[in-house]
Amino acid sequence: MKEKLLQLLKDYPAMACLPEDFLDTLADDLQAVIIRAMSSGDVNDQVLEMEHAVNDVYLDHFGVLLSNLYSIEPFQGKRHVVFSARIRVVKAMIQAMLLEQETIDEADDADFGTAEHGATMKRRLTELNGKPVLIH
Repeated sequence: MKEKLLQLLKDYPAMACLPEDFLDTLADDLQAVIIRAMSSGDVNDQVLEMEHAVNDVYLDHFGVLLSNLYSIEPFQGKRHVVFSARIRVVKAMIQAMLLEQETIDEADDADFGTAEHGATMKRRLTELNGKPVLIH
């Protein structure tokens, strides 16, 4: 399949002038996307469930507000990033919030939305504030 993808890329006029190693990497990426799309996958995949949950929140009103807040509002240490990188940053924030919410809901008996639950979230966010953060 990779050879046919390479041939298709070379035959396309806009791709013909690109270096061979770039086309080879592009063919590998396309092949991986095709294989992933064709495979049925595990219906109970937790990573896929989290991706869907993050996308649902991102496309919701809250996601739009968070994206606008991150894109428009100035804050100390803010770096200029391209649009696609902003999407990744906002989705990472949403994923962190969903994971923390899940951790709190599993670990604590406090009802969601009560003062006790709010105090628990405030305590957890304070704990997280001092920890180093890795963004993929």
